[in-house]
Amino acid sequence: DHWRTFIVEDDFKFISQKGINSVRIPVGWWIASDPTPPHPCVGGSLKALDNVFLWALYAKSPSLYAVELMNERQAPGASLDSATKYYKAGDDAVLKHSSAAYVVMSNRLSSDDPRELFPRADGLTGSVIDVHYYNLFSDVFNGMRVQQNIDFIHTNRSAQLNYVTTAGLPKIC
Repeated sequence: DHWRTFIVEDDFKFISQKGINSVRIPVGWWIASDPTPPHPCVGGSLKALDNVFLWALYAKSPSLYAVELMNERQAPGASLDSATKYYKAGDDAVLKHSSAAYVVMSNRLSSDDPRELFPRADGLTGSVIDVHYYNLFSDVFNGMRVQQNIDFIHTNRSAQLNYVTTAGLPKIC
């Protein structure tokens, strides 16, 4: 009953009628084990995701801008090579439904190099690298006032963003 009532086609119609033209759909790692994922996960997430793409009015819409295959991957023992295979398969799957949609790839949480996926994005049609920074997981931000956080972004993050937005590299979001 959960999947029949949680998010339904009428929700997408409502969103569209309100002028919203994009949604972010998180996909849990357990979708790979669907329809019988490990406890406490609930089966049916793959079917629910398939439904989103089967609602043709929205799947064919130019509003389908991008699909992020996985957010902030952190899997001990999972190699960069396994991620490359996953992103390639995901890129192929998304392109079956939309030749215009971008495929967003997220770096590993444990990576020190925000450009680690750049060479792996080469050759993937419409690939985008998701690079985002947090100002809360490091002690350097403890006790900072709001203006100090803003100053940190202008001073430190701008150099980091310049590093990941070098010409000729994949798109960054």
